[in-house]
Amino acid sequence: MLSYLPLPSELISLIQSGGSVLWSIIFITFILWILIIERCIYLWFTLPKELKEQTQIVANQHMENDWLQSVKNRAEFSEKSQRIFNNLPIISALISIFPLLGLLGTVTGMIHLFDILAYIGNTNARAIATGVSMAVIPTLAGMFLAIVGIGLRAILLHRAKQQVFLLELQLR
Repeated sequence: MLSYLPLPSELISLIQSGGSVLWSIIFITFILWILIIERCIYLWFTLPKELKEQTQIVANQHMENDWLQSVKNRAEFSEKSQRIFNNLPIISALISIFPLLGLLGTVTGMIHLFDILAYIGNTNARAIATGVSMAVIPTLAGMFLAIVGIGLRAILLHRAKQQVFLLELQLR
């Protein structure tokens, strides 16, 4: 499968030496980036346009029935707030999976290493290095992606809270 991708040979060998757990980490990373990009597009581009359009609509409305308008505003605030925070819990869950998958990679790599040591003994340094890399690479990838993901999630959460605050000010 990797022969079809235009990747540097060092990256291909790194992925192959990471074992099967690294493939799970790569797959979850792909899903996570799709969700993060979707949230960025919504929070920085789509939502401000929606809020600007809503501001124009609210400015053109006549306040004939304050109670009815208040109910409509609360319903709209609730709906938009829910859309603003959409996918953020999934992003948080995926980020929390990375360290666990890294730990799983460590365990499976160590099991693989002990199998190699039991089969050939401890004289082959290349076989030992393969088992160690199979244990360390998924752990490194899981920790790195968790750290990056936590930072990105914090940025998205801050922007979402900021947009909810602006929405609340607008609908008052």
